[in-house]
Amino acid sequence: MLIPEHIKLVAIAKDEAAFIAEWVFHHLYFGFDSIDVYVNRTTDNTVDILRRIHERYPHVCVHSADWIDLVHHIYVSNELQKIVYAYAYCEACHSKPADYLLFLDIDEFWTPLDYRSTIHDCLRTLGHPDLCSFEWFNLLPRQQEDDGLLMCGELSGETAVLVKTLVKSGLKMQVMRIHYPSCEGARSCLADGSKYIPGKHYIEHLPQPAAELKKYFITHNLIKSPLCYLASLIRNNPDFLYNNRVSFIKTNRPYAFTARHDTPLTLEPPESFRQSYAEGYARFFAECGLESPAREARVHLFTQALNAIRHIENNAGDEIIRKAVAGLDIKALRREANTRLFALR
Repeated sequence: MLIPEHIKLVAIAKDEAAFIAEWVFHHLYFGFDSIDVYVNRTTDNTVDILRRIHERYPHVCVHSADWIDLVHHIYVSNELQKIVYAYAYCEACHSKPADYLLFLDIDEFWTPLDYRSTIHDCLRTLGHPDLCSFEWFNLLPRQQEDDGLLMCGELSGETAVLVKTLVKSGLKMQVMRIHYPSCEGARSCLADGSKYIPGKHYIEHLPQPAAELKKYFITHNLIKSPLCYLASLIRNNPDFLYNNRVSFIKTNRPYAFTARHDTPLTLEPPESFRQSYAEGYARFFAECGLESPAREARVHLFTQALNAIRHIENNAGDEIIRKAVAGLDIKALRREANTRLFALR
């Protein structure tokens, strides 16, 4: 009798308390055997929520990655993600065995196109490759708050050239990267079994976005709503430099709400899946005792959005800020944040 593979999910989280429970549940639902979340530079109650989940699901673990910032050098802290991934991979190969690891962010959801297949089904279908890269399905920015579950609504987005890669443990790792590592002699494929062929200039990019979604992909929910977006702009790394000056606003979000999206793809999960998924999440939420910490997480989220709004209003002439908030009605969003905070308190 064959022993099934142990497939581990690894992530880094910073101020993700409002979203972490759904993300964990989603990947347990689709068959991941264990989840390790490394928390860093966090000011909300992410750790509390993960510890509550761990009490009911011991294979979901939380770790601190703040030790990396003790190496007080900008080039080290800017490589935090790669350092944690490399550490987790070595741990899986030795002291904490796992057969495969997938490295995701908390806004990334491994997704089967049929909404039924598990990550184990995927591996069997593809013949257990050494590396399997799943392409991004970038969801379009949502224009308003949506308190429902991501996977229970219509999803509109675009395919992208970036991937996230499932990696077999025990390979001869040469370079750990965020999207696609280099491993000597590894057999690598995409989610349809075709060979992974990188773009001309960047090994972590495909030559062009796919015309359609493959059987398995990564749903990338980067911009959940305007208020969530504003909260995410606050940078907890004061050493970050942009054009040789300190930036407290992330610089990789220019024109997020004004970009054109000509031909988005639309997915609508089947009703049977929505019902099963929603009922499963409700049980998960209740048995982990998340009602009170979830409310605390939302309070922190909208407070962070207001902090960002104050910073934006006090630095209205800043080029970085002007690009980051193009297309947003900041005054209206301030009113909405205050209204939501009042309702939560």
